[in-house]
Amino acid sequence: MELTIWSGNLRSQVLDACNSKGCPTRHFELPDIKVNAFLNDTQGALQKALTQDPLLKNQMMEAGAGVMRDLAQLMAYWVGMAETEITKIAENPSLSDAAKKTQIDGILGKLPNNLAQTKQQILPKVQAAAMKVWDNLCRTRSEYRKYLIQAGLHIVAGTAKIITTTVATVGTAGGTLVLGIIGIVSGVAGIGKELYNLSKDAEKVESEVFKSVVATLKKKPKAGNWGKIIVSAETIVRKLAPTDLVVDTPLKCKDLNERYEHKLQGLDTKSHDVAINLNKALEKSDELQKVIDQEARKRLSAMAAASPAAGPGGRRGAMSADIPVNSQAEQQAKALENLQGVINSRILEVQSLSQRVNTGKKLHDTYEGFIEDMIRERVPPHMPAIAEGIGFVAEVFSTKWEDALKDASIKLATTFGPEVVNQAYEKFQEFRQA
Repeated sequence: MELTIWSGNLRSQVLDACNSKGCPTRHFELPDIKVNAFLNDTQGALQKALTQDPLLKNQMMEAGAGVMRDLAQLMAYWVGMAETEITKIAENPSLSDAAKKTQIDGILGKLPNNLAQTKQQILPKVQAAAMKVWDNLCRTRSEYRKYLIQAGLHIVAGTAKIITTTVATVGTAGGTLVLGIIGIVSGVAGIGKELYNLSKDAEKVESEVFKSVVATLKKKPKAGNWGKIIVSAETIVRKLAPTDLVVDTPLKCKDLNERYEHKLQGLDTKSHDVAINLNKALEKSDELQKVIDQEARKRLSAMAAASPAAGPGGRRGAMSADIPVNSQAEQQAKALENLQGVINSRILEVQSLSQRVNTGKKLHDTYEGFIEDMIRERVPPHMPAIAEGIGFVAEVFSTKWEDALKDASIKLATTFGPEVVNQAYEKFQEFRQA
């Protein structure tokens, strides 16, 4: 008799494990993976124990669920291996669409068996988890110690289906690379919104720090000693934007300045993240340009073979000399060049932001010293060189930031066919909802 301790479709858990490992399935749809973990109860002892102790069943099910998470990780390895192999085939420009499909079908045909064979690796863990629960029971119920339980497992995986763009677009000019670039760019577009919010926050807090310093000076018992300093500070205050928060003690000013530092640190971290990812997108675009060139050369060779009089067309801008005028490859190269231009513009904007963050850090340090002077009643000989609201050009990172990247990405995707366009829109939608 088999008593089930866990039963269900492990597909979603395997997909989650793949995503966490950085190997999402982009070229095929993972099939349902039905798993049934059970215990053989040939002597009827387990059934009897479950009848007497309903809590035991819950404990067994929890033990089974824990092992299923481990099983999902094992299966994610095989799914990742299949994805890696298929990516190499899909991005190989020397293979025809038919050859790619044949090789990919072969890999996907093996996947169900590879998933099923994880049973041998996970079964000892199922047995150990069940025995742990059973042994705990036997400590208080000695009559069950003479019985043995044996775990079993059934795994049935369906057939994986290839995503049509894997062959239909990659074979013509690198659709997979396009989606890889757009995946990076869409993520960067999402971070742009965070940069916008952080920039606005940092600018606001900087103004709060300065105005609070002035308010604190005015309330000091010996404010007259700070007279020239206060007059100089108020000149700057009149040029700053209004703010709701103003504190009036040195220690509160110190806390506010520390908050300003945290805002700057957040901007610094996000700026580096954006710069790194934008550079990755440029590296991927270089790979895509090579694929476009290779595809163009293949077509030119085919044209030359069919018509010896036909020669290579011209070329404009930074595109390869092998690309004929008005060809699909030329359109793809132009769209790619446009996206590269937008990416480079964004890199310059991030560099400008980084310079402003560095200025903000110096400003923070100046405030820190000035606030310390107030706490210790040390009057500086003159007003420190404090910026008059340095600002972080936050408007750069609002809709302009995302829209420019999105528009250029969609234009590039359009040159690779409707399926790539649809997936490109989905990627931007995912990050907008995140």
